[in-house]
Amino acid sequence: ARGALVVVLSDGLERGDPTAMTHAVARLDRLAWSILWLTPLAVGQDYKPQTEALRAVASHVVRFGSGASIAAMTGEVLSIARRVA
Repeated sequence: ARGALVVVLSDGLERGDPTAMTHAVARLDRLAWSILWLTPLAVGQDYKPQTEALRAVASHVVRFGSGASIAAMTGEVLSIARRVA
């Protein structure tokens, strides 16, 4: 993940203690260039993480975007690409 854009595709609906996920995302953040989290629950620009785990990792994630469809996911990745081009 060193220097990479990491794309996580997950609804973020953790089960149990979110500590392991929080530590893993924090480590990814130290290694990666950026973390983009795509979730089918993110419908609309005003999406805010609701689960304890997603709120805990929010400071490590550049954006929570839509993972509702292939088109939405492609659009999210291309949006990041346009920002750095």
